[in-house]
Amino acid sequence: MLCLVQTPVLWIHGGADSLVPTEAGRDGVKFLRGLAMSCEFKVYDSLGHTLAPFELEYCERWASENILKEQRQGLNLKKRGGSRSWFFGGVFNCFSK
Repeated sequence: MLCLVQTPVLWIHGGADSLVPTEAGRDGVKFLRGLAMSCEFKVYDSLGHTLAPFELEYCERWASENILKEQRQGLNLKKRGGSRSWFFGGVFNCFSK
């Protein structure tokens, strides 16, 4: 089981977000780092308060490099219908154990 402090966090923020200021995201990352958590903050300048395919692609690569590689052996993941379904199934399985 993963400990919260050891679980890396990816915080993605849209630089053109009109609902949540970028500085609020930076403050959240500072808070998590103050708890000794590993946290990456990524800003997409042209992105608003929305979700874009390129964000999901980055998130998938990041999770694979930072979380799933340590958990794959214990999860017995099966690739179903492309990398996205494997990724989301893997992440949910990773955190449900």
